[in-house]
Amino acid sequence: MAAPTEASVQAAAETPQAEQISASTQSLEVTVDDSFAATGLQWNSNGAEIFIRYRPVMENGEMYICGAYSNRGGSIFSRLGRQAVNGSTVKMNGDTIMRGVGFFNVVSNANREAELVGTTAFCRNTGLSPSREEFATVQIDVPTGRYRIQR
Repeated sequence: MAAPTEASVQAAAETPQAEQISASTQSLEVTVDDSFAATGLQWNSNGAEIFIRYRPVMENGEMYICGAYSNRGGSIFSRLGRQAVNGSTVKMNGDTIMRGVGFFNVVSNANREAELVGTTAFCRNTGLSPSREEFATVQIDVPTGRYRIQR
């Protein structure tokens, strides 16, 4: 899975408002669309993977990180996927602004063919009010390397 493309970051910068506000001022829900960047990890050559879609949004002058993900490959890979999202970091201008995106919505792998477009993304407030230039640099780093299945 690749880092966000210039086009996806551009689209995110042009569409920064959340579509639907939840009851809490610290969280939002938005619908995944083509402006969401994609990333993830492939666990093996048989197609087991975690696929993540994410996007920063601005609401009431503060930035939220929104995302959804799906797992393919069975329960072991679902557990690895949870470890991956919990260990991921959100960066802006290369600096870590959030650790762990385990709050992202886990959606059915049946949505994978559509690249999760149309599913609901869960969002969390960063407490930051970045400039448009800083906003455009937001990305998620999924840790690579060894994962250990916890029993």
